[in-house]
Amino acid sequence: MMHRVIIYGAGSYGKLAYHYYRSKSIIIGFIDQNEELWGSKVEGITVFGPKDIDKICFDTIVVIAVKHGIDNVQRLLYEQYGIDTTVVFGVTESVSTFIPNETQHTTPQVIIKYSGGVGNQLFQYAFSRCFGDKLVTAWLNDYKGINKRRFVLKDFFPNVEIGDCDEYTRKEYLMGHKKYYSEHELTPDAKCSKALFDIEEGLFEGFWQDYRYPEKCKSLLREELIFKDQKEERIIKLANSVSDHNAVSIHFRRTDYLNEKYFNSLGGICSEEYYERAVSYIKGRVEDPVFYIFSDDTEYAKKMAVHIGGTVIDKFMFEHYEDWYDLYLMSLCSHNIIANSSFSWWGAWLNNNPRKIVIAPKRWHKYKDFSEICPPSWIRM
Repeated sequence: MMHRVIIYGAGSYGKLAYHYYRSKSIIIGFIDQNEELWGSKVEGITVFGPKDIDKICFDTIVVIAVKHGIDNVQRLLYEQYGIDTTVVFGVTESVSTFIPNETQHTTPQVIIKYSGGVGNQLFQYAFSRCFGDKLVTAWLNDYKGINKRRFVLKDFFPNVEIGDCDEYTRKEYLMGHKKYYSEHELTPDAKCSKALFDIEEGLFEGFWQDYRYPEKCKSLLREELIFKDQKEERIIKLANSVSDHNAVSIHFRRTDYLNEKYFNSLGGICSEEYYERAVSYIKGRVEDPVFYIFSDDTEYAKKMAVHIGGTVIDKFMFEHYEDWYDLYLMSLCSHNIIANSSFSWWGAWLNNNPRKIVIAPKRWHKYKDFSEICPPSWIRM
């Protein structure tokens, strides 16, 4: 499958990038800050200004092809357009010492490319554990540079052990010498097959948001995904309070889903009507439910708390708030009402109540098939 590519930079480096990518990608256009180039053509491809990024960068890879100021371009793309992942094209010259093939041996390994936030990292980790006793390492390049997201699983799951793949192996994949597997190119029948997990070597890229992966290695994940000991008094008291009641978590995901980059695919799915129906369903089946509300939009959460009734978990409640607190508290609730978000999905999955009720939106994405995202026992509305 050919990727759609936008090349940032219409100068000499941009032209080199065009000739490099044209045979294996669909080049949508160039982006350049030089107003004199806007509307013109370079190598037969239209040059746009940065203001056009929102219109043309949907479902595309942005390739930065400039000689200087790469950090400034990355910062511009992130701060103004929400683009946090790019490909940097460059021309390098280096001295290399030839090493005979017999000395260039590395142990076959399955490499999982990690990207995204906590929920995505957990799905990728669950996928990695499906390979059993094979050597599995991590490709963590997406968390280097100015990207504000970090690889965080080991920060609060002390039983998680993930080794980074070695530099030589990484170069082998970058040069196209080893097998690459993309989730999007796998057929539905192949996605959770024995043949897939019999593979002993390859780089795997995808979000792997499918309940069958965690279920395949459920016992192992239950042992490894244990939160670290809590030290802050407020989180300990809240955890005890949640555990002592018929607690129900409600998750509203708002901030990023409301911007143009994500709204057309993920925003607006979990409407107020969805939450009202979910709360009504819980009240009809759970005695004296106590609702705890989690959100990245505290003001909206407070408004909904007045309507629904419940306690908003606000980061300012804690002396030293950490991102995983919300996930931890969700997992302690007896029941969960989740958004179309991998974050609250994992809050519900980590809930160990054997009689838990989990309510999830029937539709997860506006145009992609996520029919296997939730276990069959979860209620879809």
